[in-house]
Amino acid sequence: VDTFYGSTIYLNGSYYWMLRKNINFNFTFKFLSFNFGNEVFVEMEGPPRGHEDYNWLANLMLLGDSVGILNFVEGFVHDVWVMIQPGVWNKLVTIHLTTRTKSFYDNSFILVTKSSRLVSYNVRTNKTRLFEYRHPGLKSNSKRGGCGVYYYKESLVTIKRQENG
Repeated sequence: VDTFYGSTIYLNGSYYWMLRKNINFNFTFKFLSFNFGNEVFVEMEGPPRGHEDYNWLANLMLLGDSVGILNFVEGFVHDVWVMIQPGVWNKLVTIHLTTRTKSFYDNSFILVTKSSRLVSYNVRTNKTRLFEYRHPGLKSNSKRGGCGVYYYKESLVTIKRQENG
């Protein structure tokens, strides 16, 4: 049975989800998209697993006009993948993140510093930007009473209605 895993993103009229299948603790991942224009679901493969120990503890993110994945490899090492066409992936960069990732937005991660401040890291330009906002709850998981950081992009999508017959 496929189950929803991780985050969802919206890009160019389609929603994307990560699906995880567990067969005897052997996890495989696929991606599902739903196009609001033609009301079609498409299931696609994810990036190649590489080696047996590859975890696929991942989150979806927007990378410009592409779907991206931040995948935990081990320790502080993460791979960033970009979908260049449906089901075809390219590894963009391997990075070392030493702080907790709170959110993602266009080409960037939002991270929390040791002093409970927010900083963004852009994977395309390799630049960081420190935000003035500081809160001790940022270091905690939002599900356990801490603060969350969410990226919101307003959109208006018209869903087609099917005529009778």
